[in-house]
Amino acid sequence: MKKLAIVVTALCVGTVLAESPAALRRRRATETREQMMQRTGGMVVIRSQGPAFRFVNAQKAVGKDDLKVVPETIERILALPILFEDGEVACPMKDAGKFLDEKTAACVFLCEGEGMPTLVVAPEARWGAVNVAALKADSPSAEVLAVRVRKEMWRAFAYVMGAANSAFPGCLMTTVTSLGELDAVRAETISPEPLQKINQHAGKLGMTRNRVGTYKRACAEGWAPPPENEWQRKIAEEVKKAEAEKKVPGKK
Repeated sequence: MKKLAIVVTALCVGTVLAESPAALRRRRATETREQMMQRTGGMVVIRSQGPAFRFVNAQKAVGKDDLKVVPETIERILALPILFEDGEVACPMKDAGKFLDEKTAACVFLCEGEGMPTLVVAPEARWGAVNVAALKADSPSAEVLAVRVRKEMWRAFAYVMGAANSAFPGCLMTTVTSLGELDAVRAETISPEPLQKINQHAGKLGMTRNRVGTYKRACAEGWAPPPENEWQRKIAEEVKKAEAEKKVPGKK
């Protein structure tokens, strides 16, 4: 019996030791996420109904899947409504008016315009343009081109939204006079320094923040969307039950 116990223990220890550090991190991350989902139902977002910032994709050189990370990251960081959609833009200066309606605070166009510089910004007119044709002038690899476009999307967004060059070392908001200088900037997002100006300008344009919070908090405050999984259904029922009990005379 002792020998059997020793063998079983050794097998268990061997199994634990056989788990690689990467696998262990993944398992712990999964367990942490499940615990968080059980407690809170996860994070939910209700997009603002006010004016949104629009990225209009009118180029074919870089796939949307390689670029959508920019609007997604901006929306996550600033909690402002950011849209990314296809559109036809022959000349940003002439076509900008077609996109700047009451639901659009400002635009950045991704286009392929011969003779245009890599970046054009017109903050007073609420638009900017990233010229992918100029960004691929030296025949870069697909990966390098995608990185360049993502960087210029960030720069165009920030300039149109009232930000200026940053003194923060390595920030994308620096003077760029060539493709080589753009490639040399290692960061693919802007630093925190320009964010305050962007937030202030967003207010001037009538933009309001998305509602962001845990599903449990959203249920308690009355703005939760319908539950999407068992954790959220359970939390919704618990919050509803707690609210009902508060209304019973004699219960606190």
